[in-house]
Amino acid sequence: MAVTKYNRRFNVRRQSAAQKTHLKKLQAGRSGHHEPKATSSTSRRKVAVLVPLTPPGGRVDQATPAELDAAHMRTTNEVCEGTLGSTIRVKARSPAKTLRMISASAVQKQNNTKAFEAAHTTEELEKFVRRKAREEDTRHALQEVRAEHARVQKENSERKEASRKARKVKRTARDNVLEQLEIHLEPAFWDNSTVARQPTVKDISLQLSWLRVPSRGVKVPAGLSKARRAELVQALVEVLRGQDEDKVKLLYAQNVSERERAVLLPSTDGIPGETVGGTVGDEQSESEEDEDD
Repeated sequence: MAVTKYNRRFNVRRQSAAQKTHLKKLQAGRSGHHEPKATSSTSRRKVAVLVPLTPPGGRVDQATPAELDAAHMRTTNEVCEGTLGSTIRVKARSPAKTLRMISASAVQKQNNTKAFEAAHTTEELEKFVRRKAREEDTRHALQEVRAEHARVQKENSERKEASRKARKVKRTARDNVLEQLEIHLEPAFWDNSTVARQPTVKDISLQLSWLRVPSRGVKVPAGLSKARRAELVQALVEVLRGQDEDKVKLLYAQNVSERERAVLLPSTDGIPGETVGGTVGDEQSESEEDEDD
């Protein structure tokens, strides 16, 4: 009971002391007067003391200004600190600049290089500099590399031109063969082939190539250049079954007109048969090569 009473009295005293301190702070703030804080030896502000890099009375202190300039040494550290600050600013503005580039630009500015060039540059000197620059460019170490690059580019262009001409001859020969081709658009003609009349892979490929011409308007599946005979027959039959009666009549009319025109035009001689025949995937491969060129 006595302990509880003592604690209650202690709490009252502590609250009253806190209230008095708060009132003092409020009064000091209103009057503009602040009580000085107690300072100790540990809370005093530390003052930096500059220690010279060289001992006093040494050779650096005894050197003349001309000797200091000749040795690229500054009497104070202010210039070095200023150069460091300017280097940091230049690096922030242009992060790609190296330290060598920054030093070169600083030296050019400090030495008044532009003013020196403007005062001492003449027309004869400019001609001499341009001539030396041209000589250095022609004797450049990369001259052989540039010549090799030009030679390779020329060989590539010649090879592409020869390949383009060969494909053009092959395409013309194939078009001539397709114009003279007699088509059969009945699926039964290819599906129910008798033993006496077995169409070859070349016959099926020519039929598919004729249907593949963009002007026909027939969608022929791609990737049949290396297909087997059964796969070619199945693809041709599916394509023919997908055409309606009007489309078949139109295709027959186109075939008749092309054959009549081929009879009137002179035939192409001297073209090898294997080049004329071709495969189903020739049109697709040639178009891809044209895009690569």
